[in-house]
Amino acid sequence: MGIMCWMYLSRCAMTAMDKMKHVFEVNFFGLTLLTQYVSRLMTRQNSGSIISISSVAGIDGRPAQYEYASSKAAIIGGVRQLARELAPYNIRVNAIAPGIVATDMGDLIDEKLKEMVVSNVMMNRVAKPEEISNAIMFLASDLSSYVTGQVLRVDGGM
Repeated sequence: MGIMCWMYLSRCAMTAMDKMKHVFEVNFFGLTLLTQYVSRLMTRQNSGSIISISSVAGIDGRPAQYEYASSKAAIIGGVRQLARELAPYNIRVNAIAPGIVATDMGDLIDEKLKEMVVSNVMMNRVAKPEEISNAIMFLASDLSSYVTGQVLRVDGGM
C-alpha cells in the first residue's frame, strides 16, 4: 500500500481547499443538517434509529482520498458523540462503513487502485448494493435494539 500511496502522493498532499470544503459540505455538513432535523422529531416521540453512511476509508484511510477519508472519519466521530447525546431519548445512532461497492461511484475508482483494494478483500470481490442495504435494515430494525454508537464494517473482510 505504501508504494501505491507514493504514486498518488502529489494528489494526496496537494488537495485544494475548495475541494476539501465541497466534500465536507456534502458528506458531513449535509448529513449533520439532516440528522439535526430528524433527531428533533425522534426526541419528541422518544424513539428512533439514525444510520449514517461512512466508509472503511474513514477508518483505515486510502491512497489519494485525503478529503474523502477525512470527511468519513468525521461522520464516525459524530455518530459516536450523537449516540451518547441521544441515548436518553431512546434513539440509537450507528454508522455503516462499506468497503468498495458496485455503484457508479465505485466505477470511478482508478482500475489499478480498485484491483489493489479488491486484492485485500477476503471475499475477493466488491459488495453488491443490496448487501449494504441489508446491513442498514438490520440497524433500523428492532433486531438491533441494544446497538448504538457502533460502526458496522460491511467490507467483505478488508
